[in-house]
Amino acid sequence: MIEKIIRRLGFGSPEVPMIPGMDVIEWQVSELKSGSTVDVLCHKDSRLHVVSFKQSCPDKKQIDQVDLTAVFPSYKAQFALYRQRRPVDKGTVFVKRTQILDLIAAGNDQSGTCGVNPSVIIDHEASICNRLMSELQSNIVEFLGVQVKDELIFNHEEGKVHVPLAGKSVTGLAFKKYDCTLDDLVIRGHKVDVKVCLKSVAAALHYLHKMGYVHGSLSPHHVFVTNGNDDNCFSLGDFAGAHSTGDVITFKTDGNRWSKRKIPRVDHAEEEDDWYAFRKLTAWLIKETGEKVENFADIEALTRR
Repeated sequence: MIEKIIRRLGFGSPEVPMIPGMDVIEWQVSELKSGSTVDVLCHKDSRLHVVSFKQSCPDKKQIDQVDLTAVFPSYKAQFALYRQRRPVDKGTVFVKRTQILDLIAAGNDQSGTCGVNPSVIIDHEASICNRLMSELQSNIVEFLGVQVKDELIFNHEEGKVHVPLAGKSVTGLAFKKYDCTLDDLVIRGHKVDVKVCLKSVAAALHYLHKMGYVHGSLSPHHVFVTNGNDDNCFSLGDFAGAHSTGDVITFKTDGNRWSKRKIPRVDHAEEEDDWYAFRKLTAWLIKETGEKVENFADIEALTRR
C-alpha cells in the first residue's frame, strides 16, 4: 500500500526518467514500505503504457499497456452532455476526471473500489447524477453533464501526443464549482451555521432516498459549500459509492470512520447507513465548532420523514 506520493511530475522536468522507445508524459515517485517506486505514463504507437521500477533498481522495469476501456466508459445517449464555453466556464465549473497515475497510486490495492474497473464506477456515477438532475434540488450538487472525447491529448516536448479512445468516451463529469468542502470550512476556522448545515444535509439525504438511492459515503469531504454574503449553502455530492436502496454493495466503499462498516458483495445498501453517518457528522460538527450538544436535541428528528 502506498504511504506517501512524494511528487508528481510532467514533461519539462530536469528529472525526466528515460524510457527507451517511448514518449514520457508524466510520472510519480511513491514511497512504499519496500522502498521508493517510480511509475511513468508513456506513449508509443498511439497507446499508453505504465512503466514501473524501483528507484534502487532502475534497470528492472515492468511495462503494462493501459486498457483505456477499463478507465473511460462509452458515452450513452441518455447522459446530459457538457459543452465547455470558454472563457465563461472558467472558475465556475469543476470537471471530475480520472487520472491514470492516480489509479496506480490508489489501486494496486483496490479495497476502495471493490475491484471494479474505474470505467464502471464513472458510468455508475454519471447515471445517478443524470437521474438526480431531473429535479432541481439545491442541497444536491449541480451536475452539468458528462465531458466526452474520442481521444486523449497530452503535452510533450516535441508537441502534442494524441491517443485515440474506443469511440466517444466519458472522460469527466462536470459540476458547478463550489468554494470548498465542509471539512475545509471547519479546518479554516470559518463560521458554520450548524443547524443550517445539518438541515441541508438531511434534506439532501431525504431527496436521495426518495429517488431510490443510498449515498453510502457521507462525510465532511462530500458536503460542498457555497459562500454567501450572510450564510453558506451546503450541498451533498460524490455519488461514486451510491447504490440503489436494497442492492448488494458492489461499488466504491470508503471504509472510513464516517461510514457504517459494510462487507462488499455481501451486505445491502440501506437508508439507515446514511443516517448512521449523519449522526457521526452531527457529533463531529458540534464538537469542532464548539457548540453545546444540548442545543441540538431536535436534530435527531431530521432523520425521520
